Amino acid sequence: MSEHAKPTFATFVGLACALGLPLLIFPVHFLQNWFHLHGLWLQEAAIWGLTAAVVCILVFWEELPLSSIGLRRPTWGTLLWGIAGAIVVRIVATIVLLVYAWLSGASSLRNFAHDLALAMKLGVLPFGFIILLSLRAAVTEEILYRGYVIERLGAVTGSRIAAACVSLVAFTLAHLGAWDLTYLIVVAPIGVVLTVQYLWRRDLMANICSHFFTDAFSLIAAYAVAHHLVHMAGFPVGQ
Repeated sequence: MSEHAKPTFATFVGLACALGLPLLIFPVHFLQNWFHLHGLWLQEAAIWGLTAAVVCILVFWEELPLSSIGLRRPTWGTLLWGIAGAIVVRIVATIVLLVYAWLSGASSLRNFAHDLALAMKLGVLPFGFIILLSLRAAVTEEILYRGYVIERLGAVTGSRIAAACVSLVAFTLAHLGAWDLTYLIVVAPIGVVLTVQYLWRRDLMANICSHFFTDAFSLIAAYAVAHHLVHMAGFPVGQ
């Protein structure tokens, strides 16, 4: 079957899962204490399961190949574009943070205290969980938002640009539960870079690499600082 097959009922089911269910799963952080590791493992499993369900809808119900959402055999070029994308994301995120601090008139000390308070949530988690969190975010979010939604909603609307805009909004809102509204100021521009990268290259593996490198760098850096401070404060770690 063609990679650009017309939408069917299965397409709408897949889109409902990809766009709607993450908004129900991701904000669970508001209902749980970050110190409760079992709850976080359950949430991660739910997101992996949702992504697997959407892929199954694509392959077995819509009968479309994985290449229809940009998933192809990776090459060295895939890795290089992944690294390049991560560098662009880091530059854009830094510029956005600097502009936000300047426009809001927030002091560097206040911004540092705010970021540190958010990072402290990570310090009580095992290091292995941080790596798996980065991998899960990269794989599942790129499959759901960049791959499936852009391609299949694009088939419904007839416009990949319109589909990309919907994908970007959903991607940004899905991160609200993990942190706070201020964090979305960074998430939205990152989503723009990753969306443009996919529309330009249509290489989902490159997107996954860019997303993973970005999250891993940020989370590991935050974890290193927060873990040390949490240990000094005497909080239980990795439970």
